[in-house]
Amino acid sequence: MRQAADAGVKRFIHVSSMNAYGPPQRPVVDETHPLNGRQRDTYGRTKAQGEETAWETAANLDLELLVVRPGMVYGPRSDGWSIRMVEVLQKGLPVIFGNGKGNTYQVYIDNLIDGMLLTAVHPQAVGEAFNFLDPPVDWNTFFGYYAAMSGEKARAIPMWA
Repeated sequence: MRQAADAGVKRFIHVSSMNAYGPPQRPVVDETHPLNGRQRDTYGRTKAQGEETAWETAANLDLELLVVRPGMVYGPRSDGWSIRMVEVLQKGLPVIFGNGKGNTYQVYIDNLIDGMLLTAVHPQAVGEAFNFLDPPVDWNTFFGYYAAMSGEKARAIPMWA
């Protein structure tokens, strides 16, 4: 952020994550949900702490800041939530934990990019944080699409296992 400000950048987009909230406490998590900088998950904890640092740094540098919190990003060439999921399905391994009824909090890459481009130029985006998510679907539905594409069945494993 300091290098950006030194280079004359006026607006900075900090990319965080939905994981900054920690485990969801309700079915729909919106921007009013508090961040959890003390959660056990290292990734989520550091995302929440990174946001706090970004807001402090932006204020000190007089830099316009906005935060985007994508859900799990999927789409073409997405290693984690597309390619690897198809590979796991093709190996016949379980991809669903428990009954598969919980929300996925996913976002398609094109939708994320469209949202980021809009926030980059919209005057009212400054000083705000935005969750970028597609409409909620459960894990059974999400992995059902990958199963159909790969010609395999989306297998589940009990949560206790």
